[in-house]
This record gives sequence, structure tokens and C-alpha cells, in this order.
Amino acid sequence: MKLHLSLLALTPATALIPTGSKPVPPPMRVATAELFESQEPLLDTLSKKRRRRRRAPAAVDLAGGLDALPARSSGEASSRRGRAQMQRRDAPLTTMGRRARRLRFAGAAPLHGWVPTDDFCYGLPGALAPLGDFDPFNLSKESVGTVRRYREAEVMHGRVAMVAFVGFLVGEHGAHQVLDVEPSLTHDALLLKTPGLLLGALATVVGVCEAYRAARGWVTPESPDQVWQMRESYYPGDIGFDPLRLAPNDTAGFAAMATRELQHGRLAMIAFMGLVAQEYQTHETVSDSLSKLLA
Repeated sequence: MKLHLSLLALTPATALIPTGSKPVPPPMRVATAELFESQEPLLDTLSKKRRRRRRAPAAVDLAGGLDALPARSSGEASSRRGRAQMQRRDAPLTTMGRRARRLRFAGAAPLHGWVPTDDFCYGLPGALAPLGDFDPFNLSKESVGTVRRYREAEVMHGRVAMVAFVGFLVGEHGAHQVLDVEPSLTHDALLLKTPGLLLGALATVVGVCEAYRAARGWVTPESPDQVWQMRESYYPGDIGFDPLRLAPNDTAGFAAMATRELQHGRLAMIAFMGLVAQEYQTHETVSDSLSKLLA
């Protein structure tokens, strides 16, 4: 005897109506185990279709991102395009895996002709013979976001070192013409005799320049994870200052110019450290030491 799982065990009210007065409706089907067994193949088919529909990936163009999805209206399409542009510009690259970075590189907009690749230092210019791919500490193996920050720091320190090297020599011979100091002072002695107002003005100018560079190249942080994230639309070192229009427009020319700037900046950083070490060792100006050396 089979057990009927009756969900409704009431006597149909139509059974009490005399025959002939009103048509008797068909009796209500009771949910039984036989009913569930008969509908089981259909339920399985529907559940399989739902699972396939959920697992089927949407055909999205990787280069277009959200722009390739069909929009229901023009307002929704423009909103999706705006969100996609913000994501492509400000999305972090520091936590991506290698495969995800390749997909991002495929749709990345070129910055002065540079698009991140799997080459040394992600294809950034700066490697030159005879050293070539010189990276003894494997700093270029970091994520592309971290390597871009390293390149930004290298370019900016190189520029400061080039200016400092020239200023180091000019200060020894020309500071007494501007300031009320005796000539041929060493750098540390000259710094102690510099008026505080001039040092304050210098610090203010440097602070304004750094604030402008941070606003141009870095994402406005909305969480602690975004503090060190750079904008994807920012090329390391390109702060938009080129009054003489020296930057070439073609990709090869810009890469060659960037490599020359990096090499000169690296040499200036080493030379400036040598000037400071020489003065602290001999306690005399660079010009005096050079005159004794050549005498």
C-alpha cells in the first residue's frame, strides 16, 4: 500500500450538489507521491536549463568592457560608458594576476605609445647598452602599478639631482653676489647662512609642485588600499610641463628622449652624492679640490 502525501484531504463541496442542477467539476488532484514521480523528468530538465543559463558567460568584448553590453536606453548606455571609463582610468593594477594584467593590457590606451607588455620593466624605456636589463634587486618583477611608481620616483629624483648638481657648483661661485656671505663657502656652510625667509619660500614652491604632481598622477583615495594607486592615464614623469616643446610626438622619438633623460638623471644622482661626500671629507669646495687635483 503506497503512502499518499495528501496536502488537501477535504471532501469536494460539489459532491453534495444534486446531479442535473449544475455541472459537476472534475475532482481536485491531490498532491501524491505518484504525481511527484510523474513530474520528476520535467523538473530535472528545467533545473538543468537554468544551471546552463547561469553558467553560460556573456559574450563581452574585452577591449570595450562595459561598452559592449547591450543597453536598454540611451541614458543607461551613457551611464555604463561613464562607469567603464572611470574603471579603466582609475582601476588599480597592483593586485592583478598575470593573466588578468594581460587582459587589461589588451584594452589599455597607449601612453606616449607605451602599452604594458611582458618585456623587461613592462616595456618602459630606460634600458641601454652595455648594462641592458640591469636589475640586481629584481624590482622590475613587481606588479605594473608598483613598477610605474618606481619609475616615477626615478625620473623625479633624477631631475632634482640634475638641478642640484648645477646649483652645487653655481652656489660656490655665485652665492656671494646674491647673499651677504663670503665667497668660496662649502655647501653646508652656505646653507647655514641662507636667510630663513628664502628657505621658506623654497619649501612653499616645492610643496605646491608636489601637490600638483600628486593631483595629476594619483587616484584620489577613497579607501586605505588606494593611497598609492596611480592613474592609468598618467605616464610616469609626464607632469605636462614642456614649455620648449622638446617632447617628440612619435613613439620611438619619445622613448629615446625618455631614455636619455633617465640616463642623465642616474648619472646626476651618483655625481651629486660624490660632491657631498667630497666636501664632507676634505672640508673644502669642489673647485678648490679640483684645482689641487689638476695642479
